[in-house]
Amino acid sequence: INAEYMGSPPLSSPVPSPEIDTKRRKMEPPTSIPQSRATAKTRNSTVKRNEPSPTHCICLSGVSSDDRDCLEQISTSLGGSLLEDIIHEGTFRRFTHLVTPGLRTPKLLYAIATGANIVTPMWLYACMEARRWVDEREFIPEKLLESLKRRQEAQKRSKLLLHGKTISFIGEFDVGSRMANRLATELGARVVPSTSKCDYLIMGSGTIVDADTKNVSAIRVKEKWLLDSIELYQLADPTSYTPSSL
Repeated sequence: INAEYMGSPPLSSPVPSPEIDTKRRKMEPPTSIPQSRATAKTRNSTVKRNEPSPTHCICLSGVSSDDRDCLEQISTSLGGSLLEDIIHEGTFRRFTHLVTPGLRTPKLLYAIATGANIVTPMWLYACMEARRWVDEREFIPEKLLESLKRRQEAQKRSKLLLHGKTISFIGEFDVGSRMANRLATELGARVVPSTSKCDYLIMGSGTIVDADTKNVSAIRVKEKWLLDSIELYQLADPTSYTPSSL
């Protein structure tokens, strides 16, 4: 999946995430970063990709190409592995940490759905300065603090965002049909092929609304309803996402 940026709202066995502490100290970039970045780039000339590590498998999303090179070198120098592609040889794979400034991408939605740690690039620079993996809690993107607190509470109750819901998909989706299905199942939904036997009918672009589609009893929503609900980690009001063709 190559799509990187999608519009954001204003605001399974998930990888355990640490308790989220909203009283985080404000992190400033270490003054030694320029020198340390150069050191990190030369520390390990071979970057291992797509070889998941059980404890620190790092995935990057929404970072600049200059930062990407450095962040990859820091990750591998500390013994972590890198995962570039969520889907590898037809199989969905998980990572333990997503490093991102917080922009909504398919990888961010997948990280939320699978319970991965989500941190800013400053986390890796702090790890580099400390020469060890440091606590993730102070490096959660600000806009995701409340969402990840809700996710944490849901995990404790063993009741994920779409627990007990049945969902059917029709049409084409910005994140791709496979990813849309995977996100729903990771969040506890049961995806069914029948549009007449579901709680939510999620309609992608290019959907032809025929008489059968109009007459289904399911709640009919746009793809954006699912994406917004995941990012907020709470079900958005479906009446705001009614497909215009209905």
